[in-house]
Amino acid sequence: MKHIIERIKERRGFTLSETMITLLIILLVFGVIVAGIPVAVNAMRKIVDAANSQMLMSTTMIKLRDELGKAESVTTSGTAIEYRTSDGISRRIDCVDATSGGGIYVAQFQGMSTTPTGSALLVSNPAASKNLHMIYNVASPAYSNGVLTLTDLTVKRGSETLFKIDKFKIRVLTYVE
Repeated sequence: MKHIIERIKERRGFTLSETMITLLIILLVFGVIVAGIPVAVNAMRKIVDAANSQMLMSTTMIKLRDELGKAESVTTSGTAIEYRTSDGISRRIDCVDATSGGGIYVAQFQGMSTTPTGSALLVSNPAASKNLHMIYNVASPAYSNGVLTLTDLTVKRGSETLFKIDKFKIRVLTYVE
C-alpha cells in the first residue's frame, strides 16, 4: 500500500502554461468553425434559391403551355395575352412587375364583360410567399406559324434576377392579328 501512495505522489499534472495553450488552441479552432457558419448558410441559401427559381420557371412554363396550347383567338398587347378557351371562356394572362408584389396573373371573364370575374396567380402562392415572382417583358405580336413568343421570362426576388430565359415560344391554335 505504501508503494501505491508513493506512486501517486510522484505523478505530476499539467502545468498552468500547458493548460492555457490547450485552451487557446481549442478557442482558435472554435473561432474558425464559428466564422465559417455564415458563409455556409449563405451558400446554402443561394443553392436553395437557385433550385426554387428553376422549379418556379419550369412550373410556369408548363402552366403557360397548358393555358395557351389550346387557346383560340389569341391577341397580345404589351404584356397582356387575351384568348378564348375551347369552352368559350375568355381569359387574359398579364404580368405585374415584381417590385409591386407582382407575378403572372390569369383573369377570367364572363361573356363580353371587360371586368374579370376572378384573377389568380398563374403559379402557386407559396412561391410568392418566398418572395419569388415570375415576370416577362413582351408577349410578342410577331406571331408566325402558330407560335407566340414571350421574351425575358424571369424569376425575381424583389429587383434581384434569379433565373432568366430570353425567349419562350408557345404553339397556339389560332392567333388574331
